[in-house]
Amino acid sequence: MKSVVVSKQVLAHLAKKMELGRYVLVSDNAQRAGVSTMDSVLADALEAVFGAVFMDGSFDAARRAIMKVLPDDLGDVVYQEESINYKSLLQEYIQALHKVPPRYRVHSTTGPDHDKQFVVEVVVKGNILGSGTGKTKKDAEQKAAREAYRRLTNSPAEG
Repeated sequence: MKSVVVSKQVLAHLAKKMELGRYVLVSDNAQRAGVSTMDSVLADALEAVFGAVFMDGSFDAARRAIMKVLPDDLGDVVYQEESINYKSLLQEYIQALHKVPPRYRVHSTTGPDHDKQFVVEVVVKGNILGSGTGKTKKDAEQKAAREAYRRLTNSPAEG
């Protein structure tokens, strides 16, 4: 549950509900490009707010601030498809079977610097178990891990 609470998706969702993006200072060009509304920026900004509360106050103050913004239906959020950390699930599964962690390698990168697409493969003992495409290496790795985990566990591919 902790990994879901601190996930980019959950933190960005909470930051959007709080309209935190209105307070993120970026250059005019970045503002036009929508940087202050990007999930990664919003998630980082909310983490920074929690960190500032901790540094300025205490652990208890930070805990109270975090608990105040967490949704009542957090349990439901944990089981949403976009909240599942397939890289962690795959790592646990693979290490239990093979005693080695999966490796991720970039197969290809396309597009201009501001709009890259990464294709990443997840590999174990030289075998490609899955591949994924995303705008960041991390997203592509997560998709590759999801494909591999579902293939290995015979889980449905929907979602």
